[in-house]
Amino acid sequence: MGLLGSTQGDGTFIAVGNSGNIITSSDGVKWTKKKSGTKKHHRGVAYGDGKFVMVGNAGTVLTSTDSTTWTKSESGTSQPLRRVFFKLMD
Repeated sequence: MGLLGSTQGDGTFIAVGNSGNIITSSDGVKWTKKKSGTKKHHRGVAYGDGKFVMVGNAGTVLTSTDSTTWTKSESGTSQPLRRVFFKLMD
């Protein structure tokens, strides 16, 4: 499956990887495959402020509030995005 990034948020673990793969788990033991809507390689995922954000090849950015339905956002680049982080603001 080729997993490249993972995060945990709101009681859900998410791992992302090659060919649009996303798997989720509520306990870190039993995993369920989800559809991202793209075949691009996903390289990073983060959780913050009630939202998951996933990035990948060709400037792919996908967001989700429930880890099931993913919405594509424009990144403004066609370069691969490798990591995403959430920073709490003061």
